[in-house]
Amino acid sequence: MDFNSIAVKIEKGYPDWQVSPNPKIAGLLTQPYASRQSETTSVMTYLYQSLVIAPFDEDIARLFEKIAYVEMEHHNLLGKLIVSYGGNPMLAFGNRFWSGGSVLYTRNLKEILISNITAEETAILDYKILLKKVPDESVKAVIECIIEEEELHIKAFKEILEYVTFWK
Repeated sequence: MDFNSIAVKIEKGYPDWQVSPNPKIAGLLTQPYASRQSETTSVMTYLYQSLVIAPFDEDIARLFEKIAYVEMEHHNLLGKLIVSYGGNPMLAFGNRFWSGGSVLYTRNLKEILISNITAEETAILDYKILLKKVPDESVKAVIECIIEEEELHIKAFKEILEYVTFWK
């Protein structure tokens, strides 16, 4: 299977935004930015997974890296949005700092893929809830782009799952 041909990023890019300071919205954005189920967790989880998969399949490991880099872009966008709204992009949600304990440290590829699909589906649901709370259309457009990419990640993980299940 050609894992290099699997799309993990939209081609159109992310729109610009203009917002006024709003600490409430900045606070809402900290959940997808740095909670236990956040872009921070996705980046670190997918990079870890890439490392443990690489000895067995370099192509799948590279695809996980590519997805991690897209998640890193999401993290960066959310951080910039938090700052635009007048917030502080700390790696914390509520009174809890982000921790490496949020990363899934399994080495079983099937468990990894099923967990990643579930995490991406949860992220999409969380972003859809966020869309209803954010008043700015330009920010909604950014969130919609992130959702599109999360959907691509689900598709990629499902393709890998189908591939590895087929060979077992």
